[in-house]
Amino acid sequence: MKKLIEKKDCKDEDHSLITFNGQLPTIDQLTQLLMTEAMKRANGNKSIAAEMLGISL
Repeated sequence: MKKLIEKKDCKDEDHSLITFNGQLPTIDQLTQLLMTEAMKRANGNKSIAAEMLGISL
């Protein structure tokens, strides 16, 4: 998948800013990106990732 979004470090806050490069991603692409990021943050734990995303397994 070509890089559609870019995370930029935000020094003043506790999160990263996300900017879109060119064309906006589709809902399916965003869903995949969110699931991938949640799994990374949850160290592969699906239950924790689902909780982060506000969904159930």
